[in-house]
Amino acid sequence: MKFKGPGQSKFNHEVFWKESFKEEKAKGGIFRRTFDLNKFLEKVEETEEIVGLKFFGKNLEIITRQNTNDGELNI
Repeated sequence: MKFKGPGQSKFNHEVFWKESFKEEKAKGGIFRRTFDLNKFLEKVEETEEIVGLKFFGKNLEIITRQNTNDGELNI
């Protein structure tokens, strides 16, 4: 999937919910600028299809589609 344009990645309006969060109330309102992260994701998307994001501690794992001819991709 291609990006829509500068600053408009396919992740702009996506919400990634915690698996254990089920039908409860939630609130938003805490924002952090992610310009560098967006640029990095765009760079990865030039050659790989991002299919998931995993957050743990202060780290982010980017999960990409594995082609049948490829081994695991370490980013």
